[in-house]
Amino acid sequence: GSNRAVYAKSNSLTYDESIRQTYDSETKIKHIGNRVSVEKKEKPAKRLMIQFVDDRSNLQTGFVFPVGEVSARILGTDVLHTSSSLGYVTFDDLPVGGSFLLEFADPAGNYLPGVQEVRLSVEETEEVIRVKLLRDLIVGNYYRLFSFAQKADTVSVCLNFLNDEGLPLEGIKVSINKEDVMGPFYLKGRACYFNMAAGPLELDFRKDNDLVGSMVVPLISGHIEVEAIAKRAKFEFRPIVRASLEKSLEVDSLGSQFSFDEELQGELNVYALGENELMLPEASSEGAFSYENGFLPYNSRLYGMVENGDIGDMLFSMVSGRPVPVIPFHARGFIWDLHNLITAEDGVSYFPLDQSLGSAIVTFGHAFSDDKDGVDIDIQLIDQFGQLREGWVWSQAKEVTRAVFFNLEPGVYSTLAKSVSGYWLDMDTTIVEYETTSYTHLGAALVAQ
Repeated sequence: GSNRAVYAKSNSLTYDESIRQTYDSETKIKHIGNRVSVEKKEKPAKRLMIQFVDDRSNLQTGFVFPVGEVSARILGTDVLHTSSSLGYVTFDDLPVGGSFLLEFADPAGNYLPGVQEVRLSVEETEEVIRVKLLRDLIVGNYYRLFSFAQKADTVSVCLNFLNDEGLPLEGIKVSINKEDVMGPFYLKGRACYFNMAAGPLELDFRKDNDLVGSMVVPLISGHIEVEAIAKRAKFEFRPIVRASLEKSLEVDSLGSQFSFDEELQGELNVYALGENELMLPEASSEGAFSYENGFLPYNSRLYGMVENGDIGDMLFSMVSGRPVPVIPFHARGFIWDLHNLITAEDGVSYFPLDQSLGSAIVTFGHAFSDDKDGVDIDIQLIDQFGQLREGWVWSQAKEVTRAVFFNLEPGVYSTLAKSVSGYWLDMDTTIVEYETTSYTHLGAALVAQ
């Protein structure tokens, strides 16, 4: 009898003991070389000029045909700009390195309207970005030649294959992740698709049946022209793991909230979206993953998808030519815990979490934590129709403000961080998929110490 009593007592586990053991385990897998801090550098603003040119233009060689009187605005804003006779519209005070969705249309109807992603460089000097428009008469030729018509509420895209000198590249074949579309129609190093559903377009490029590269293009509405440049690009990221919601609510030390389990590295499945090839650990950089692509991705951005038994499915991105980003992953079930925490707060009306839809976590890094308070940052998520989506700030550490958005339909979204006075601090675009959490970081970069 006594033995049975001792046996039962030694194997019972209270909730408090279980939590203590969990936190102890988190502490044991932390490594001083994998702690995280925020870069002490703010993002300045600069002037951006968009020059609209037509489809005959070659953006690599600079041989262009400007288009005047085009109406344009940043999606989610009300200010409408009209291009000059040389095709220029000007936007002031945009954060360097950010990206946004540009909506454009020709009131005369000579060029197809559209919405496309625009990415600024990290240089602080004034910048010009050219946007190509497709002539309506060219589209009419496609309709007549191939006996079809563009359906309402669908998107079209033309890919221009170029070598690194800007010359047309022949013999490239394309496969995509969308069905029931018209295309591809190939002509002189160019491939066009019509009647496509909006959302991320995943492309594989092949030459002589060999896979040579991939690309992900955000499709929103109308028509866009894309230059696919055959140029090798290397991408790297450094993964870190936040194991629990409770740890993420700590505000004293950003570094104490993250850890990297070295055993997890070999089990971490990270796919390059488009090719769906695994990214591999980088031998020369402890804890980093790398991937090389045969084509420079759209706007130099590669998307990664994390799939792992212990880590929740997550979508993130990297930009070629920039410092190696630190990407924080979350334990499976993290979004569920976060939803329960937020809906339990006073003043928040309960709403169900639809786990078949997507969610988004947006963080903002404060370069100088003594000068800025997390509550002074407004983080916004704008859908592809220009509508604000409701979100919640769930952590206001000294160095990082974090917001979450639930129950998101798949598509392309804009993220924006604003000061209380309405000044744009940073901006980016993000893709949302079913049953996946999308991660975007704005402001001062996360860096590994």
